[in-house]
Amino acid sequence: MQLETVRPLDRHHIIATLKTVALRDQPNHQPYAHASITYCVITPNMAKQLLRPAQRYAITSTLDHQTQLRDALAALPTPTPIDPFFAEEQIGAVQFRVVGEEADRILMPPIIEYDTFHATSKGTEASKRNQGEQYIVADGLHRVVSALEANRPFAIIVVEGMPDTMPYYADPEPIGWDEIPRVAERPKNLTDRKVYREIETPKRLFRDYNKAFGVAIQPKR
Repeated sequence: MQLETVRPLDRHHIIATLKTVALRDQPNHQPYAHASITYCVITPNMAKQLLRPAQRYAITSTLDHQTQLRDALAALPTPTPIDPFFAEEQIGAVQFRVVGEEADRILMPPIIEYDTFHATSKGTEASKRNQGEQYIVADGLHRVVSALEANRPFAIIVVEGMPDTMPYYADPEPIGWDEIPRVAERPKNLTDRKVYREIETPKRLFRDYNKAFGVAIQPKR
């Protein structure tokens, strides 16, 4: 992978943009508008203990793409190399374009929602036992897995204080990070992807990050 353009984005810009994130099917509803949003760095051991995945799979090609992007950033001829895990600098994210592509993308830390989780009626018995305060990976499961596989500390963006009327749209999975299966492609059945809070309208509470930022969040899932 070769990068055509790379532009660091500061943390203040990322936080301000996250405040404008709306629900995809309800653009007037912004779950993060009055929330607390902070960056922090977490170790792999801490991540395994605290972060809860809300997705039942990881796509191998996406993980490979993440590794290629990490290598491409490390190979940039810049005075200060860009840490793709954002653990050692004040850069909040990186906007970039791959050679041969027509649109920019953004690489940013995983977004973590800290909230009191109440299992839905569709949840498994294990997830119902998993109720309580949770750090749910709202966006960036592959970025978490990539950091864990590299055994590197990494930055996360923690969001706290969302309205009770706009909880995350899926239940956190009560499994360890080492138990997440690697698959060749995204499962076709919704029930194999996540435990959606509202199976009839699974994306009603979906956070539309790409629309807020105006470009796709990397990596593609």
